[in-house]
Amino acid sequence: MTPAPIWKYQWEYVGVLGILLVLGITLLFLKKIRPALRESLSNFAWTNLVLGVIIFFFRYQQIPLLGMDLWRFLQEVEMVIWLIVILRYRVVVYPQEKLEEKVISYKSRFLPKPKRE
Repeated sequence: MTPAPIWKYQWEYVGVLGILLVLGITLLFLKKIRPALRESLSNFAWTNLVLGVIIFFFRYQQIPLLGMDLWRFLQEVEMVIWLIVILRYRVVVYPQEKLEEKVISYKSRFLPKPKRE
């Protein structure tokens, strides 16, 4: 006889944890992404990986209070909110910063250079 599965979507959850691990490792070595966005995504991946492993451990050990579905639900809500914040930065804030940098570099061509002493 095989024991009953811990919960219905156990292997999907392990798959998400694996994706977070790969994302975290990849972002450590990727230098093409803007540093603020890279750090934000890296923090997202590592934080949720650690939380997910802890939740999975408590669920696997069948600890009543700490293995509840509520913690997994709260983690999923936190992941969605965090991704919305990251996407907002990428779609709204980053283009504005890039435009401001271009404007400043364009204007600096016409401003007098400071005198060197």
